[in-house]
Amino acid sequence: MTNPADPPVVGQGRRPTVRRPWPQLPRWFVVGVALTSLMIVGVLGYAVTLLGRDAQPVTERRTPSTAALSHDVGKLEFRSAVSRPVPCGAVSGLQVAGATEADVDLLDEVVRGICKNIRTVSAPAEARVVSAARAGVVIGFAQFERTGEDSTTIEGTPRRVAVNTRFSVRGKSFKGYLAGVLLHELMHAGAPPGAVSADEEFLARSTEIELCLIVLRNSEIGRSCGDAESITELGRDEAVRRLRAAGYP
Repeated sequence: MTNPADPPVVGQGRRPTVRRPWPQLPRWFVVGVALTSLMIVGVLGYAVTLLGRDAQPVTERRTPSTAALSHDVGKLEFRSAVSRPVPCGAVSGLQVAGATEADVDLLDEVVRGICKNIRTVSAPAEARVVSAARAGVVIGFAQFERTGEDSTTIEGTPRRVAVNTRFSVRGKSFKGYLAGVLLHELMHAGAPPGAVSADEEFLARSTEIELCLIVLRNSEIGRSCGDAESITELGRDEAVRRLRAAGYP
């Protein structure tokens, strides 16, 4: 029998009623955890945005035209503080514009590259570019209200081709991607006035992917070129049907 006076052995007796306080975490650890949590939330939000865009049908990723724009980019700010003429082979008339000399240099180089390769692209690409040059089309960067849009043609005298400013931020490393986008828009700028039809949009997409495959390796084809390729692979009839369902006349 146990003597109450004997000291308790391990495992016997009651636990102490007073709990020890949790150790205080270092401030740097708390801040680190908070920042990591914010980064995870940001990454998840970006992933959700990408998944939402991927879910959008490829024929709906460029908006149909309005009365004044080949693609409805919303409000825009066309940047033309600096401008210069740029020859297109033996044809003159095109101008490039931008907020800085670097913008103009980039567009100048891209336009010259398009003109150098234009004869290897299916008709009527060359005729459209020549028509745009003879009409004195001005090509420049612009800030779009609808930031996901790549480009649009602005009606007026002369017409202006506006390309999303994100291409200027990325600089010359993205000139190959910019070439396809710019040819797409010159197809509209060199066409007769009027809303861009489903047939016209399919034609612009077809020439866009042709040029992309000339100036870029398959492994480098970006989103706009990839969309153009997906649309042309549908075949003309099916692509036009889907473009009309997306709002193109």
